[in-house]
Amino acid sequence: MGSSVDLSKRLRNYFNISYLSDLKDIILIYKALLAHGFDGVTLEILKYCEPINLIKREQHYIDLLKPKYNILKYCRVKIRY
Repeated sequence: MGSSVDLSKRLRNYFNISYLSDLKDIILIYKALLAHGFDGVTLEILKYCEPINLIKREQHYIDLLKPKYNILKYCRVKIRY
């Protein structure tokens, strides 16, 4: 589960092995992608919204779906745009 104001940047990072490797000890999904590859992974856009509502919407979906790779129970990030 994640959110992004710049989806193209987020996707570029997911397919950049060097970027994933640098952060694999911090971000669990990066470690999983490096270990298991991309074959079993899907990306689904759950909601488009204004940046000001991004964290609220992400929290809604974390609470609803309880994703495996989201280790934070609450979003505390402030979006800069």
